[in-house]
Amino acid sequence: MGTSGNDRVDSEQLRFPVVCPQCGQESLFSGLRREIAHALLSVSPIHLSSPCCRNGGWVASEVEREQIGQYADLPAAHFAV
Repeated sequence: MGTSGNDRVDSEQLRFPVVCPQCGQESLFSGLRREIAHALLSVSPIHLSSPCCRNGGWVASEVEREQIGQYADLPAAHFAV
């Protein structure tokens, strides 16, 4: 049995909870798994956003990067900025 296009898109997406630093509201962030993994491993900034965030978002903190790495199922080394 083949995989549908939606299955492929889902496997390429990484979804994880984020908390808006302005209002504290939790929402689900979705991004391309390969881009997030690359940012984690290359110590590049990860830009996050939530529906309530009116200033365009924020850059993931060291704690958020570690949590994102767990969702991405990547080793915890080298995630700090």
